[in-house]
Amino acid sequence: MKNKPIIAVVQDDVIYRITTQRLLQINGLFSKVLTFEHGLTILSYLQQHNNIEELPDIILLDINMPVMDGWNFLEEYEKLSVILSKSIRIFIHTVSLYEKDLHKAEQYDHVIGFIPGPLRIAELQQQLQLNIIESKLEA
Repeated sequence: MKNKPIIAVVQDDVIYRITTQRLLQINGLFSKVLTFEHGLTILSYLQQHNNIEELPDIILLDINMPVMDGWNFLEEYEKLSVILSKSIRIFIHTVSLYEKDLHKAEQYDHVIGFIPGPLRIAELQQQLQLNIIESKLEA
């Protein structure tokens, strides 16, 4: 990625969401850090902002959230993704990931990795580098 990517953090825990946002802003890896409280808020944002400069390149998605959890978001995103002007890479980012969740996430084409919580910038950088290399090899 030539320009710094935009990242979206989808997390219902307000303290964790704000802490993660500040960590990502301080690190300087991203041009913009968007935050959302649950799946419905980011889904609404994606539906209203189909401009390539406003859409995130990466989503860090929590699974267990009220209103719309990560699984329901992924179901709706699969439908929405065909009309978006950008392909968004999704990482499952949660502190409580079970083996069955790992298998369930493999059903979704846009989920490209798992980043356990709490967020560690080095692990995020490693995942991004691995996925950039893989996407170049597939092209």
